Amino acid sequence: EEAICSGYASDGGLYIPQSLPSLNNNDNDNNGHFWNQWSSSSLSYWEVAYDLLRMFISVKEIPNDDLRNICQQSFTEGFENANDPVPVIPLKKNKKGEGDGSDDIYDDHDHHADASCFVVELFHGPTFCFKDLGMRVLVRFLSYFLTKRQKQMTLLVSTTGDTGPAAVRAVSDDNNNDDNSCQNNNYCSPLSILVHYPHNQISTFQRRQLTTVHSKRVKVATFEGGGDDMDWPIKQLLNESAEFNNNKKKKNNNDSGGGKSDHNDDDDDDDNVEKGA
Repeated sequence: EEAICSGYASDGGLYIPQSLPSLNNNDNDNNGHFWNQWSSSSLSYWEVAYDLLRMFISVKEIPNDDLRNICQQSFTEGFENANDPVPVIPLKKNKKGEGDGSDDIYDDHDHHADASCFVVELFHGPTFCFKDLGMRVLVRFLSYFLTKRQKQMTLLVSTTGDTGPAAVRAVSDDNNNDDNSCQNNNYCSPLSILVHYPHNQISTFQRRQLTTVHSKRVKVATFEGGGDDMDWPIKQLLNESAEFNNNKKKKNNNDSGGGKSDHNDDDDDDDNVEKGA
């Protein structure tokens, strides 16, 4: 939860696992059984994702049923084929090139048995980009933790065309979030998003993906400059937000005699956490 909701680590870098689980197919004591399960069954993409994510996430943090729901929603909803969101296409060599093999020609092939090459297609998501696979599950995790804490978050995104549309669509799709559901006291997503993109430096299709989403939780703005020029301002905002929150926690602790503060004012601005993507 800390890694997902913090954006950058306290040293300004990225979070990485302290250790990686073993996936040796002969190691039955350390997840080795997954090799046999994955290869001998017709598990869906989201079920394989669940098995992998379970290795990194404590059951105390996200129970099994909740993690299954997150994975199923993330990797089925909005995809062309919910049963096969990431198709693996077998190819068959029909002409062998001369020399180093760079001239080999492959065709789409229906049967795996005599296929000599496979292609994984990552463009069947709602924005036709591989970023859908990462952004949709990230947004589900954020929404899950924020809902538990009764907090809200604003995502700050700078995009050159791929990340932005995927992030916008994921936020707008979060549990079919719309104005009516909020007004009727049903589930209302705790997430909003502000996306920046460089003027005249993304495709018309990508621009329309960003600017035609009808949601009060989505805001889009252009800026003059190159694609990386917003990275430093966003990082500065995150650092300032973290410093403000840390100072407020220290103040609350001092005001309460050095003990843990129970202060939780729903109207405080620091509930609107800024996170870079």
